[in-house]
Amino acid sequence: MHESLATLLRKDGGYKPTDYDRLADIQARGVLRVAIEPAFKGLSFRMRPGEPLRGLDVEYATAFARAIGVKVEFIEHSWDQCVELLHIGRSRGEPEADVVWSALPPSASYHQVAYSEAYTYLHYMLARRKGDQRININGLASLEGKVLGCINDPAAFATLEAAGLRWSKHSKAERGTVRLANLIGYTDQSIIHDALASGKVDAFAVDQPIFAWACNGQDSPWHGRIELLQGNLAASPWYYVAAVADDPSSYTLLREINQFISEFRYTSERQALEQRWQFSVVEGNAGYQDEPGHLRGEAELYQEYQQMGVGSVREA
Repeated sequence: MHESLATLLRKDGGYKPTDYDRLADIQARGVLRVAIEPAFKGLSFRMRPGEPLRGLDVEYATAFARAIGVKVEFIEHSWDQCVELLHIGRSRGEPEADVVWSALPPSASYHQVAYSEAYTYLHYMLARRKGDQRININGLASLEGKVLGCINDPAAFATLEAAGLRWSKHSKAERGTVRLANLIGYTDQSIIHDALASGKVDAFAVDQPIFAWACNGQDSPWHGRIELLQGNLAASPWYYVAAVADDPSSYTLLREINQFISEFRYTSERQALEQRWQFSVVEGNAGYQDEPGHLRGEAELYQEYQQMGVGSVREA
């Protein structure tokens, strides 16, 4: 297909030739388009308008782009809608993202998404206001009658229920270890640290990197105001993955992401990155293959990649 026509057909994610290869397209344009939430403190954030994004996910995505010889462009979007950008741009005329690299746990609830191997592991932790002894390290019993905040994430709700917490949605007769006054799920990630620091909630259950820098970073506005309690509320470490469109054209990109993750894991750069944003290196071995729903990844895309036709046009 003539290059100008192929470029036109790719615009807005409309049509692509059947031999379209996303990694080759990325390398030809010299830019990796990464969908990311811009308000995840510690992961992908800025404290002042106009500053470049920084954080754990930003550094991982930037390191991957460097590994494949391109620049990175961050496509900022709300976290719960980032995966949609794998299939369509934020507005007409804007192409889709190449990858989501934004605190993503693999889930069958996402449509037409294929997952990488885990690039980071983390604990699901309890945070409190600095020195608030009502919320203590001895266990969840100290949350009895308290208001707990968490990110509006089904996995978080399930973890808290499994730990024995019950709140307003549960009947009084439903068995549980600790009954909260309420559980507040936050969708706006920009206000969660202030919600705890200002007393809107008594404690916050949260992914380790989302509060680690806020609690411990020397330039954090919450330094000395909030703190993380050691220990994992989940039965085993959580993890994040990168995600691409579930399409054979994404196979070579996903293969490169997995190779990068494997090679980067034991480098000094990765160790420093984790220490900088999580203040510890958490080890784990779980992956998308362990989740329910027959999730798809590199191996599954490879089978379709081998069968991909050449020379015709298909709808994206």
